[in-house]
Amino acid sequence: METVPPPARLAKDFLSILDLSHADLERLLALAAEVKAHRHLGLRAPTAAALAGRHIGLLFEKPSLRTKTTFEVAVRELGGDALDLPAEFAGGSREPLEDVARNLERWVHGLVVRTYAQEKVETFARSATLMPVINALTDDHHPLQALADVMTMRERWGRAPRPLHAAGWSLRWRGRRPAALSSKAPAGSNGMFGVGGSPRRVRRVRDAATGSAGRSG
Repeated sequence: METVPPPARLAKDFLSILDLSHADLERLLALAAEVKAHRHLGLRAPTAAALAGRHIGLLFEKPSLRTKTTFEVAVRELGGDALDLPAEFAGGSREPLEDVARNLERWVHGLVVRTYAQEKVETFARSATLMPVINALTDDHHPLQALADVMTMRERWGRAPRPLHAAGWSLRWRGRRPAALSSKAPAGSNGMFGVGGSPRRVRRVRDAATGSAGRSG
């Protein structure tokens, strides 16, 4: 497998899948495939020391099993140290989020945030000038799940000779926010045609999350 070349410019944060260009998406998928292929090598993997000497903070206001566990495992397999931070600091009631971000970037090299409002992860990213911030789920976006979904489709079906594909999803809505639907947005930039359905009452919320103006019914 060929080594993925470094990008011309590194983005500091990963807050929404909608922020990725087609080239960014392709590079991330190629890198993920490379890391997965080498995982069985353990400490002999090329990326086994990628985060050596670095501390990654995990700030999960929303409960999590799969995302939190796999993040901790991933950080350790890349040679880093994962810090489980108290969830109360993501609420903004004990200390302003701006202060939390500025303090954390003095001690950790990256921050993974799972919270409710998208504005919270954006505040963390804006307030921390050096520390990368990764969105591990908000009410609006789940970019990591989006990447995993597209990677799974590629592993299952590969690259078809034609650029247009059809993909359908069965979604379970939680509250009023279609985070699951917004997670499917990369299908469009990955040469697929996606069709999403939603109740009429949440059409505007769905369109805002996916960056589109679809038809509801």
